[in-house]
Amino acid sequence: MISRSTLHAKPDATPRDSFLGRWRDPIDRLVGTMIAILIMLLFTVAFRTYKLDQDPSQTASAVYMNELIAAAFGAAVAWGMVDGLMYALLSMFGRSEKHHLLTRIQTATTEEEGIEAIAEELDYILEPIAQLEKRRLLYADVLEHLRDSHPQPVTFTRDDVAGAFACVLVAIIAVLPSLIPLVLRLPIRQV
Repeated sequence: MISRSTLHAKPDATPRDSFLGRWRDPIDRLVGTMIAILIMLLFTVAFRTYKLDQDPSQTASAVYMNELIAAAFGAAVAWGMVDGLMYALLSMFGRSEKHHLLTRIQTATTEEEGIEAIAEELDYILEPIAQLEKRRLLYADVLEHLRDSHPQPVTFTRDDVAGAFACVLVAIIAVLPSLIPLVLRLPIRQV
């Protein structure tokens, strides 16, 4: 099963790849950006309703604008942290699935049982493009290769933390342009 965790931390990343390009798939960045902006916009509407008691004629003071900017930015950071936590958990879950498959293959009592475990994982991809006997040969080769592998413990890694940080960074970068009109609307203080 292809999961979100297979889409990050590209092993063929070059030094020229950006930090976000290495840890976040373009689709994940786009979705994270859209959600961060939507959360910030919804938050500003809710904040206005809460603070100004639904009186549209009331003008916003500098204190109100400062609170709104800080609160909207905080909401974006909070969203980035939630997204980052989900990213790290999904990455670890993906490794756990691989660990479970490897354990299942290594504890198989017969070669057919091991091949069946691999087939359950790969048939949905290979069935449309390869005949049964070719898939069985491939699965037998994979089985022989994986029998001697040593499963790694499933824990959070440095890559998970970097990917989670990239989620927070995407959320912050996404809302900064939306905060510009709020900053420009601040009244200029006369000295």
